Amino acid sequence: MLCQISNHLLNFHGSKIVKLAVRKYKLPQFAFLILELFPEIVNKENNKNLLDLEDFYLKSLLPNYNILTGAGSSFGYKHTEIDRIKMKSNYSIERRETIGSLNRGKNLSDETKEKNSRKSVPLFLICTKCKWDK
Repeated sequence: MLCQISNHLLNFHGSKIVKLAVRKYKLPQFAFLILELFPEIVNKENNKNLLDLEDFYLKSLLPNYNILTGAGSSFGYKHTEIDRIKMKSNYSIERRETIGSLNRGKNLSDETKEKNSRKSVPLFLICTKCKWDK
C-alpha cells in the first residue's frame, strides 16, 4: 500500500486521475486507508488470492478514483472516443517535429550536462515489504 501511495503522490507514477485530484483538492482532503493486509509475500502461486481480495474490495466499495472495475490489470478497459482522439492528436507528426527541433543544434556545456544528469536520476520511496520496488 505504501508503494502505491508513494507511486501516485511522490513519484508521479500510476493513476493520473488520483494525481490530478490531489493537486486540485490537496492531500489533506484524502484518506489513504489500509483495508486489509495480505498475510503473505506475493509470489506467482498466491498472486491470484491477492487479486481476488483486491477485486472484492473494488466491487464492494466502488471507489471514485479507480478507472478499472477489476483487480490486476487494464485488460478489457475501453478508452472513450474522446480520449482516443486526444491520444492520437498528441502524437501527430507536427508535434513530434516541433519537440524534436527544440534542442536540435544546441551545444550544452559540460556543467549543464552534469546538472541534467543529476536531475534525471529518479528518486523512489522504498517499501521493504515489496520485492517489486525500484
